[in-house]
Amino acid sequence: MNMLIYYFAYGSNMDKNQMKARVGDWKNSYKGILEGYRLTFDSRGKADIIEDKNCKVFGVVYELTEEQLKKLDIFEGVRNNIYKRHPVKVKVNNITIDAITYIRVIKTPFSPPDKNYLNKIIRGLQQHGYNSNIIEEVKKIASTYEI
Repeated sequence: MNMLIYYFAYGSNMDKNQMKARVGDWKNSYKGILEGYRLTFDSRGKADIIEDKNCKVFGVVYELTEEQLKKLDIFEGVRNNIYKRHPVKVKVNNITIDAITYIRVIKTPFSPPDKNYLNKIIRGLQQHGYNSNIIEEVKKIASTYEI
């Protein structure tokens, strides 16, 4: 039996349709909170996270196989050094679990996401039961210039 890996998604991979197209079916998915990081968007308008002890990132934890994670590596540009796998500790139902996420290798200046990309993030949050307060917070982050 394949060992399952917890993958924490915080960008467009929260969208179930996109994930299904990228990796096929997964065993389970859960709401997850990553503390000590904050959501941002890179110079291409794609989601990234940076360490910030006063913040937290709302996302989705998927149970994936290593083969599925390798498929995600391709979409995340791991081979081209755009994103890399990064170990994190995520809270799921008040239990802390070890998970893998993707972060930008080279941090770039903030640029807001395009509407289509942001809609995938919002749809993913809605599909996993996040309330409108969280969704509004993400919209605000997406439209806020940061240094």
